[in-house]
Amino acid sequence: ENAGGRCVFGECEAEYLQLCPARLRAALAAMPAGSVAAVVVVHVGGIIAPFAGELLAIAREFGAALVEDAAHAHTSHLEGVGRAGTIGDVAAFSFFPTKVMTMGEGGMITTGCERLAKACREIKQFGADLTGGSSRFTCLRGDGTNGRVPELSALLGLLECGRVLP
Repeated sequence: ENAGGRCVFGECEAEYLQLCPARLRAALAAMPAGSVAAVVVVHVGGIIAPFAGELLAIAREFGAALVEDAAHAHTSHLEGVGRAGTIGDVAAFSFFPTKVMTMGEGGMITTGCERLAKACREIKQFGADLTGGSSRFTCLRGDGTNGRVPELSALLGLLECGRVLP
C-alpha cells in the first residue's frame, strides 16, 4: 500500500508450499491487462521450487516483475533453476536473528537491474542524490529512509559470510 499497490494472495501447491503455476496464470489472466506490477514468490524454509523459472515466465508473460522473498534462502541453490536472489527481477534477504545468517537486524536486496539498484541505494541514504550532484545532502526522493547498516552489524555480517558460504 505504501507504493500505491494492492496485495492479492495466490493459491499455493502442497509439495513446495509455493505459488501454483497454473493457478497463478489463471489469476493473472483474470486481472485487467497491465494491472499487475509484481508477483512475489516466497522460498519457504529456504526451499526453491523446481518450477520457479516457470513462475518467472508467467510473470513476464503478464508484464509483471518476479520478486523473491528469500528471507530464509541464503545460499539456497537448485540445479537448473539457480541461486536464491538470482531467479527473479529482485530479491529480499533478511538478517534477523532467526534467519540462516544474522547481523542482528537488517536485510539485503539483490537485483540485476541497475536502475532499481540505484533507487534502492538512494532510498537507504535518506533519498539522497547519489549521481554526484552539487551536494550529497540533496534529496531527490520523498521515500528515503535510514537503511544503512551500522559498522558493528556489518562486521557480524562479514563473519557470518565466512561461516555459511562454501
